[in-house]
Amino acid sequence: RCSINFHPLHSTEAIWVYVLLFLIPIAIKQRPISKEIKKRLDLIHLLGLGLLIHMALDAIDCMY
Repeated sequence: RCSINFHPLHSTEAIWVYVLLFLIPIAIKQRPISKEIKKRLDLIHLLGLGLLIHMALDAIDCMY
């Protein structure tokens, strides 16, 4: 059962948002920022990573 592009949170557009959630904190952390903001960026980065892993695992179902 392939769920990619079946549900709005599994759409191609949503996956691009997850990519941004993963990459933008990396770019922002290159600048001098406070520890509190760095912690929040780490959380956003991990959230993006988790969502991308979830989409990759769901994409495996589409192969068979």
